[in-house]
Amino acid sequence: MFFIAAKLLAFLLTPSDVVPLLVIIGALLMLSKRQLSGRILLSIGLCLMAAIAWSPLAFWLLMPLESRHPAPSIRPPVTGIILLGGAVDIAFQPRESGPLLTHAGGRLLTTVALAHRFPAAKILISGGSPELNGREARSEAVLTKAFLAQMGIDPDRMLTDSASRDTYENAQEAAKLLQPKPTDQWLLVTSAVHMPRALGAFSAMNFPVIPYPADYKTGADASLARLPDTAAQGWLYCDVATHEWLGLLAYRLSGRTSVFLP
Repeated sequence: MFFIAAKLLAFLLTPSDVVPLLVIIGALLMLSKRQLSGRILLSIGLCLMAAIAWSPLAFWLLMPLESRHPAPSIRPPVTGIILLGGAVDIAFQPRESGPLLTHAGGRLLTTVALAHRFPAAKILISGGSPELNGREARSEAVLTKAFLAQMGIDPDRMLTDSASRDTYENAQEAAKLLQPKPTDQWLLVTSAVHMPRALGAFSAMNFPVIPYPADYKTGADASLARLPDTAAQGWLYCDVATHEWLGLLAYRLSGRTSVFLP
């Protein structure tokens, strides 16, 4: 139930869905007798569109999340690497050269680098189908494992979790499959903007992990005055950041995390 509700609310609250809808409703009201309400909604919508496309708003939303957990220095031995889903698009069949990547594809590159750096480490690839009618045969974990094998990673090192469909379930399944010991050293790889929520979910499972963020949208020298390179980038980054802030709120209110910002 939580998964379905989250998907529906995400659609209703995503800026690229909501803001144009405000503009359309405002314009329609302007054509009716409710012109004052129409002007208000239209003005709000247009101001938000301008702020998202041509102001630093998206970076202001991203930076507090991406800078919260910098990658630490890692000393071997590393027990394993946990890669969270979200980097491949399962809506389309993969090409001959590999799966279609999403805006979070940087997670895969970081995992490949860590796998070569720590050749004895196991790799758990977490992620079933994020679709409402998800099928295990089309899981992210299956496609990701095939991609990592193409990158020279031994398939025998890899475990897959095709059951989990969100971050909390990722942590649940990882705890069940790996049965971590106090002396283990597990690296958690996910997008930097997603890392706080992921750490909160793993903490709820009493599974200590070392955050190893990837797929940054802001650089180490991030500036509060930076503007999007294009309007499309502003919309994408604002959608990504809003999704995470709302996800943190939902996880805290539902008891999936013990604090708002882990």
